[in-house]
Amino acid sequence: MDSFVKEQLEEWNLSHLIETFQEEGVDEESFMLLDDASIAALIPRIGVRVKFKKYHSELLEDIREILQNSGGSALITSLDTDMHLSLKERHKMVRLLVSHLMERFGENPTAEIKKEMALAIIDQFPCLKSNEGHGYEVWYTPCRSRHPATGYLEERLRNVRKRLRAPLRRHSYSHPFLLPESELSSTDIQTMLEWLKNNRSTHSQVQEFMSHPAPPQETSGTKTNEEINGDYPRFIDFSGMDIREILQNSGGSAIITSLDRDRHLSLKERRQMVQLLVYHLMERFGENPTAEIKKEMALAITAQFPCLKSNEGHGYEVWYTPCRYRHPATGYLEERLRNVRKRLRAPLRRHSQPQPSQNSSSRSSFPLPESELSSAVIHKMIEWLKDNGSPHSQVQEFMRYTAPHRAAWIRSTGTKTIEEINREYPRLNIPGMILQDFEVIFPDHADRLYEFWAPVFTDRILLFAKKEPKASDVLPENLETLPIEVRGEIALKTLPVILPSSPYRTNGKVVRPTYGEMKRGFIDIQPVGTNVVDYLSSDTGRDPHVLVLGDKENSSQVFVIFNGEAVEQETLIQAVDLCFKMFYVYDINYPKPSAPIWGFLQHAIFKIPGGVPSAHCCLLKNFVFSVIDH
Repeated sequence: MDSFVKEQLEEWNLSHLIETFQEEGVDEESFMLLDDASIAALIPRIGVRVKFKKYHSELLEDIREILQNSGGSALITSLDTDMHLSLKERHKMVRLLVSHLMERFGENPTAEIKKEMALAIIDQFPCLKSNEGHGYEVWYTPCRSRHPATGYLEERLRNVRKRLRAPLRRHSYSHPFLLPESELSSTDIQTMLEWLKNNRSTHSQVQEFMSHPAPPQETSGTKTNEEINGDYPRFIDFSGMDIREILQNSGGSAIITSLDRDRHLSLKERRQMVQLLVYHLMERFGENPTAEIKKEMALAITAQFPCLKSNEGHGYEVWYTPCRYRHPATGYLEERLRNVRKRLRAPLRRHSQPQPSQNSSSRSSFPLPESELSSAVIHKMIEWLKDNGSPHSQVQEFMRYTAPHRAAWIRSTGTKTIEEINREYPRLNIPGMILQDFEVIFPDHADRLYEFWAPVFTDRILLFAKKEPKASDVLPENLETLPIEVRGEIALKTLPVILPSSPYRTNGKVVRPTYGEMKRGFIDIQPVGTNVVDYLSSDTGRDPHVLVLGDKENSSQVFVIFNGEAVEQETLIQAVDLCFKMFYVYDINYPKPSAPIWGFLQHAIFKIPGGVPSAHCCLLKNFVFSVIDH
């Protein structure tokens, strides 16, 4: 039991309950979440229980009552009937709750008060609880070391305070306030100040010295910016990067609006944001800002716009990942900086340094299942399969038993060619055998595309794609009226639009895949009536991909194209599922133009380890699951 619970019970003159609460392990969080049943179990005596419930209800904000009394009845109805809020409704709810907070507790309610309101929100409306952490962090997350407080409530409070102080921003405060006192002597502080004037590194040393409060001094009025920067030249380095202000002052107002309203950016908007931020970096810190500065900006981006945070690592790596042993720095900021430097130096040299390829590989270090049969029995089955194609049930059974051995053989002593694999296992091309092999290798992953694409991904993918101009090629006007199965197929067709390919190097040349090459490497849409035989004869690529005869709304026929053959499937999702599994059964690398798409299916849908997901994959995955949570 923590001090919060003890202090509350003592304040309510219920100290005799402290021992009971301590025995039951009731801490601050569980204290705020106590319901009637839990309270009855903790406090059997009715008289004491009634007193406790009275105080507890006063402590726990009644969110319904706050909304009801401030014009938010429609929000309560929406939560009770639909179990979720639209973005517009959520913005309104946050405005009403923050207005209540500021009216009752002032501009700066304590962290405890904000946390109590966040806990009350998810307690009274469980549908607003996030799957991350304890569930309330999306509404309020307290500040941690070098990480400011975040969450809907905190961000709204911060914005309101900014507006309230806008006319006074460059003037002194009208009311005095208490400054923190330094634990060090004035002599030590002055020594640090002199050191800071002459040194900028190491970063940790500068940050430590900057964190100590300066001793109070008699001043004659408000200091100018020039005077402050003269006395504290490192202040600007550690004042934090206000990404909103940077964008606002450089023509990026529309980007801020898009982030606040839609919680994601189109590719065009994201590129514009990166351009503006990198321009700010280079103007302020030169062509080569330090790794610390780039990391600071990446952290500021994800702290001030949580929707841009990735689920991978610490969340900021998609914007900047420092270099590691034999791995160069990556991320949107680093890549843009690198490209700008190349252009600046183009007159001096014709050739640039090689760029790291982001090609995904289907080969990964996942453990292969072990066969339950002896090697002798397995080899007898393999020999039998070479000579027999029926009965089907016998072929299917033997192919299942030999699947672990086949997977290990394909991956041993270098990559096998398709011809070698088909000679050793001629029954692998029988319908259903690829799917069976994949199921044996990945028993927990085989059905994930069917389980999650329609209910979880489809509408979120379409929502993301609507902001992309190229999506008009695949999004029909009557999209909302179409059944979920059709929308699911359309969502698959939009993936080349929202998961662009990266340049790669081949034979010493940098290749930039076109949008058309990406589509053909994933789902190639051809008009109805296309001669498949002619298509196969003209298709020079050997990588698996999907061929659709139809248009952006309807698929008349669907084929998986591989090794000069067309295998017809009933639906587009079946074709994509089979095509993806071919990469793993035959141990084939993803084709470079469409690698981001197959990588997204690998990491976000099938959840198969191996390789590093692209930055676009991380952001799209984060958007899908953030929409689900919020």
